[in-house]
Amino acid sequence: MTVTIITPSDTFDLTTLARVKRELQITGTTSDEWLADIIHEESETFAGLTKRVLAEETVSETFDLKQTGLGLEFLRLSRYPTTSITTVDVDDTEVDAADYRLDGIKGMLFRISGTAKVRWTGSVATITYRGGYELLGTLPRRIESAVLTMVRARWFGGRRDPAIRSEEAYGVQRLIYSAGTTGSGQGLPPDVQSAVDYYMDYRSVA
Repeated sequence: MTVTIITPSDTFDLTTLARVKRELQITGTTSDEWLADIIHEESETFAGLTKRVLAEETVSETFDLKQTGLGLEFLRLSRYPTTSITTVDVDDTEVDAADYRLDGIKGMLFRISGTAKVRWTGSVATITYRGGYELLGTLPRRIESAVLTMVRARWFGGRRDPAIRSEEAYGVQRLIYSAGTTGSGQGLPPDVQSAVDYYMDYRSVA
C-alpha cells in the first residue's frame, strides 16, 4: 500500500493560538511565537500517538489485490473519516461509482455487484479520495481539548501547575498528575490518553 499526497493540508495544528491564549487567559503577544511552536509540536505528538494523519488531505492510495490470492474483502483507506471518492481504478480501468460503497467513518471501501458485496480482485487498485478532519472545522472537540491539555502542561513547565506533582518533557520527561492515572504506560494525562485511545487508527489495534 502506498499513499501519494495530491492536495496537502494547509495546517496540521489541532488547535489555534487564539484558543490557547483564551484557555490560558493570556492577553499579551510576548509569548505568541513560543506558543505557536508548542502548538505545532504537541499537535504532531498527538497525531503520532494515534498513528494517523488527522488533517484532511486529498490522496491517491494504491492497494495490492493479490496479497491474499483471493482478493480483498474491502479496502481500508488510511485517511478517515473519508469525505469523498474521486476515482477508483482497478488495473487501470475505472470502476463505476455504482459498483462500490463507502463507509466513510471507518474509511472502508466495499466492492458491490448488484446488491451484494464481493471481493476486490485483480492486481492493483488505486483510489483517489479526500479524507481526514477539516482543521478546525470537523475536528472533534475532544481532540482539540486533549492538545490544549498538552500545551497547558508545557506552558506551566516554567510556571508551576498545581495539578502536576512532577514533570519531565515528552520523550525526555514524563508529567505525573495528582488526579487520575497516567494511562497505559504513556505517562499522559487521563483525558489525553483517553482521546489517544479513542482516535487511534482502528487497524493498529484490531
